[in-house]
Amino acid sequence: MSSEDTETTCLISRSAAPPSDRRPKRTCCQLMANSSIMLGRELCYGVEAALVVPHLLTRGMPANMYSLVFLIPPMFGFLLQPLLGSTSDRCRSPLGRRRPFILTLAVIIMIGLILFLNDDNVVKVLFPADVHSRSANVVRLVIGTVGAVLFMFGADSIEGPVRAYLLDTCNTEDQRKGLDLQAVFAGLGGVLGYLSGAVNWRKLGVRPGSDDLVRFGMCFSLFVICAVLNLFSIPEKPFVRPGSSKNKVEYTNRDTKVCVLTISTEEPPARQSSSENKEEYTNRDTKVRVLTISTEDRMGARQNGLEQTTGNRTNHLTQVKLRQSQENDTPEYVLTALEKSVSITPATFFKSIVKMPGRLARLCLTQLISWLGFMAIMLFFTDFMGRRVYGGAPQAAAGSEARRRYEAGVEMGCWGLTINAAACALISGERLSLES
Repeated sequence: MSSEDTETTCLISRSAAPPSDRRPKRTCCQLMANSSIMLGRELCYGVEAALVVPHLLTRGMPANMYSLVFLIPPMFGFLLQPLLGSTSDRCRSPLGRRRPFILTLAVIIMIGLILFLNDDNVVKVLFPADVHSRSANVVRLVIGTVGAVLFMFGADSIEGPVRAYLLDTCNTEDQRKGLDLQAVFAGLGGVLGYLSGAVNWRKLGVRPGSDDLVRFGMCFSLFVICAVLNLFSIPEKPFVRPGSSKNKVEYTNRDTKVCVLTISTEEPPARQSSSENKEEYTNRDTKVRVLTISTEDRMGARQNGLEQTTGNRTNHLTQVKLRQSQENDTPEYVLTALEKSVSITPATFFKSIVKMPGRLARLCLTQLISWLGFMAIMLFFTDFMGRRVYGGAPQAAAGSEARRRYEAGVEMGCWGLTINAAACALISGERLSLES
């Protein structure tokens, strides 16, 4: 190759589905089935959030350690969720990009729920002779803790793939309806979950010690039904990467288009001084200017042959410098480098947090403060009612007056959380009716 600079322009399309306003309109039944998993998730979450502290304290966990159970799942989520999102974008499963992750996280939730609400039954199988021995108590506490951690990690992480599944497969109007339906179903699930902890199952004929088994059966069966409805609600096209040509390389990845505006090839400075001899060289620096265009809420206006978008979109202009030689001077090489340059890694994720725009940082800070206050009340409210308001003791002997007062306080705390969840569901439903 001569020492003259060369420029190449190509387009790499990363959109498997049509723009969001061109996607097929979904029926109300499809949207409800797709959003129903939020009901199952919040149902199980309500049971877990209301009862995890009393459950662990009555198993003998020290009062200064149970907060660690709530710390571990968010830490795992903070580290793993960016990787889950990036991997989901490139998943090539026949089920699609999002549903394999929804299925996996749903299984994690079910395993956590089984362990958390059946620790007594597992201990009875492992220690049939003495279920109250020290070893049995330790095993019971470990099983309950592991179950709570697995469940909360799965419940926190599944929300992202569920919403991405909706956004990938629905047009703009259905996206708004689907998100509102998710909020309504989440409120209803919270009502049912907290209500299961507020009901005195013994007065309904359930024998003492079997109330956790009743809650488990209700939560597990409803969550499985909701997860199946979600997975079969809307068809999802799998990630497919067709063959590439000389001037155009296409592969599928919804909601994003990567437009390689210019690939500029320049010879190294040492070679430029000898341009008179027209020497050929094998190594060169290639600078690729990449424009990443989100196709969310595309309005379809076209100017000068380039599609212009309005609404919610994000455009990123990235310049990637490649070091190549003649043997890898192929579109596939450029495509691979571009995939690496725009992929989400832990480093890029943390960098995006540090360099976050000011307005977005203030929004995230508001969200952080709001969740700090809400979670501090929700997670410890039932224990506060049982110990401080009713004067009970979670570690008192079963059947004692102190233990009964604590259990009565926990039930009353669950009623308070039920009212809160019902208010959220009503507000979400009213908002949905106003928008329609």
